[in-house]
Amino acid sequence: MYGFLYRNIRMARPMLIATCVMLFYTIAAPIFAALNLISDLDASSYNFLCMICYSMNLFYAFFVQNEFHKADEKRLPVCFAISSPAGVSGYVKSKYLSNLIVPFVLMCISLVTDTIACAIIDVGTDEIQPTSFMSLSMLLFQMIIFLNSIELPFMFRFGVKKGSTLKAVIFLTIIAAAGIYFLFGDISMFGSMDDFMQFLIDVMNGERGGTTKMAISALMPLATLALYYLSYLLSCKLYLKGVEQLEQ
Repeated sequence: MYGFLYRNIRMARPMLIATCVMLFYTIAAPIFAALNLISDLDASSYNFLCMICYSMNLFYAFFVQNEFHKADEKRLPVCFAISSPAGVSGYVKSKYLSNLIVPFVLMCISLVTDTIACAIIDVGTDEIQPTSFMSLSMLLFQMIIFLNSIELPFMFRFGVKKGSTLKAVIFLTIIAAAGIYFLFGDISMFGSMDDFMQFLIDVMNGERGGTTKMAISALMPLATLALYYLSYLLSCKLYLKGVEQLEQ
């Protein structure tokens, strides 16, 4: 199985290098913003920049994960892989681990960056309370794992292109639903954009939602990982049927 993991990394190496380059900017931006916040940057601009940067850090996982499956569109390399001692379960497990490790590492990078930025603000000034975006990074990580849980069995059964299309449709549907709500729904409770940003920050800091939010926050990681494991078991059962549909 470790050989499969190494193979996945080798296939995604160009995208991993590109991700490291992009990470340099999305890591540096919050830290430099925290340094500027001490002097002249307002807190709302800092919070907006951090939300964008930490969201981008996690979304890089989508591009890397697509590279893991490029070689799985042909039957010959796939049949060779599943005929190895690790078999179908080892091959499928390597895909699931690869798709779990990448967003987990990116989440950890965001958490470390956020901790450094908050420490800079806390040490540099007593006038501005630093905002932690750890909840945002963890929520995005869980969302990616949830989408992978749906995509991977579909991909193993019907092919890489159809699986990627399904995940893209689900993701875009969520974005579109949120966009339609904010365009036509009742958002008077938020007032201005600054009020909406403050609402999001209060939710992430646990100042809104009460015990319900705490319960959901505690159960979501367990539920997401359980769904991911069940997805793995399902993929093992569906994989051989999917191989029959691959091109020669």
